[in-house]
Amino acid sequence: MKTLAIMLLAALSWGSLLAQTTSEVFGQYVGLKNSLVDGDAKKSSVSASALLKSFETMTVVDDQKSRVSTIMVSLGKIKEEKKLEAQRAEFAKLSESFWQYLQGDQSFKEAHYYIYCPMKKWYWVSESNTIRNPFYGKQMLSCGKVELTGNN
Repeated sequence: MKTLAIMLLAALSWGSLLAQTTSEVFGQYVGLKNSLVDGDAKKSSVSASALLKSFETMTVVDDQKSRVSTIMVSLGKIKEEKKLEAQRAEFAKLSESFWQYLQGDQSFKEAHYYIYCPMKKWYWVSESNTIRNPFYGKQMLSCGKVELTGNN
């Protein structure tokens, strides 16, 4: 019985140490985007923190390390920032690097869209081609244009 408990504990510990996949971090990025769409700075900070932790557990190939480093810096800034507009500005920087990261991961096959906000002149990545603008939220929810589509 003691051996079984030790094996179970070891398995649970191993599972928590497993690296995140690009699909998992993409889902978390979408959650961050949606919290910005909703205009919720506190939720955006929490989402950025969770996404940052996920990137910290990822195994990153050498040619992606620079992009991931840039992503992590932006996530740290969003996490610490209390003002929604500043979070949104940093999210624009994050999104450019995140798009490049997705394009560089040949194992990532999910449909994704690079969307442009002409009012801010910023981009974001979306799981859908339906426009839900994270830079203006309800104020201009459908402002934007799909620029690129990716599914590697």
